[in-house]
Amino acid sequence: MAVNLTAKATSYYGRAVRRALEELAAADFVEARPTAPVSYRTDSRKWAALLAVDPSNPPVWRSWAQVYAFVAALDQWSRALPTDSPFVLASEARDLVNAHGRALDPVIRLPQLDKYRGEAYLKTVLGSAHCVRGFP
Repeated sequence: MAVNLTAKATSYYGRAVRRALEELAAADFVEARPTAPVSYRTDSRKWAALLAVDPSNPPVWRSWAQVYAFVAALDQWSRALPTDSPFVLASEARDLVNAHGRALDPVIRLPQLDKYRGEAYLKTVLGSAHCVRGFP
């Protein structure tokens, strides 16, 4: 894992991520790789007991900052839903997904939503947006 990619994925400052990775390397939880710029690798066996996970089937990496941003936007949108028009709901849902879609591509399973029109879009996006890859 590269420091800059980790910083971007977690929305932390690069300097803070570098320092954390240096500390994790000193504690032997990650291994510095001989690359320029420096990058790190993890050994899932070292994390297994700490995180109570199976080292042969570790959790999948996700850019959680993007997921949390989408969930926060979805929460805010859900608090002010117009109740009288499913078509307006579908339009607003499309806007929300379009605003976050590229960041969510590798994380949330969404069907090809451009194939759905009007209220069908709302049913499709709400039916699939809850499925984060790796989770039911």
